[in-house]
Amino acid sequence: MGVYSELYIDFMFDMFIALKTTDGVKPNPLIAEFFKDVFCELHGGDILWAMASAGGYSYNFSFSTLDEALKGFTALLNYDVNLYYSPAIFKGWRKDKNVSRINVIYIDIDDVEGVDFSEMDEKGIKDYLYCTYHLTSAMFPNWLVSSGHGLHLYYIVNTLDLKNESCGHYTQTILLPISEPI
Repeated sequence: MGVYSELYIDFMFDMFIALKTTDGVKPNPLIAEFFKDVFCELHGGDILWAMASAGGYSYNFSFSTLDEALKGFTALLNYDVNLYYSPAIFKGWRKDKNVSRINVIYIDIDDVEGVDFSEMDEKGIKDYLYCTYHLTSAMFPNWLVSSGHGLHLYYIVNTLDLKNESCGHYTQTILLPISEPI
């Protein structure tokens, strides 16, 4: 068994208590809307995994309902921690083989030299994306999230059209329901 520092134990305890004492926590309506778009809904056995980290320590945690997740994330916003989560829904531990479904295409832009997205308004971020990546207004994501040291772009996908028109003739279209469990 490993030896844990008092700071690590304090961190783990703080995270545990924060996540267990969410009665009365009122989530921000914008964050609630984001969660409902990105995660849709959780079905029996579905798990949303997340992690809090600070000072080299990390704490993994999971939620089985969106309400629990919203309250937990809201409670943790009061702590000086970095929050990480996967937009995938899992059946079991957070490994690729346990992904049940996902309904977003997610792009993570990190560590851009000389740019602080947290100080930009929506127009400034859109101008940056247009000038840097040539994103037209039709290509902008459903959600833009300033991650503290970068940007997250979320494209909500309800169906995925796998039609191949590049070969000059119609081949086949497969529409996959993204938000249904596998």
